[in-house]
Amino acid sequence: MEESVLRELLAIGPEDDISEAIASLMSVAADREKNRVENERQAAFAEQYPAEAARLESLEADRRINLAKPFVSQFQHVERDGKRLAVPTAALENLEETYLKFLSGELQHEDLSGMVRGVLESPLAELGERGTSIEDPDAEANEEQMVQSFAEELKELTSGENKLSHGDAIAKITKEHPEWAEAYRSQVPSGSRREG
Repeated sequence: MEESVLRELLAIGPEDDISEAIASLMSVAADREKNRVENERQAAFAEQYPAEAARLESLEADRRINLAKPFVSQFQHVERDGKRLAVPTAALENLEETYLKFLSGELQHEDLSGMVRGVLESPLAELGERGTSIEDPDAEANEEQMVQSFAEELKELTSGENKLSHGDAIAKITKEHPEWAEAYRSQVPSGSRREG
């Protein structure tokens, strides 16, 4: 076989080492075989002992969550130009979900690129003595969207089968989406909103 054909099959350029490319492919194949054997072993165990397998799976899921929380918490705030900025909750949740996929071996390229894109496109909220301010050229539009999201969530939580009281709904939204609550408070006059 000609070297150029081999390089084409290995998808490597003329400057790349053929031996290294083959070794890398062999390593990937060995890892896949190891994973296949482990998956078969786990499937056989789950078939023989379904309750124990479910318990172990639950413990493993809890372990991954316990690893993800401190990982994500280190990115809750960033420093820029001497200002302390908060990363939006949605971006942190996306980061946590991506990290959990990484821990479980399910991370795909699309997951990682989507998470990075989401974080880079998220506005950062400046933390200060008087609440937060959004650092974004479209801050006014973003604030209006947050107020609308707050109002929609409030309406949803205070109606339907499992409805909450107005005050409980506001407390829940404020806990889950503090940036929405801040935007709501800043745009809705205090006399026209019911706090509980």
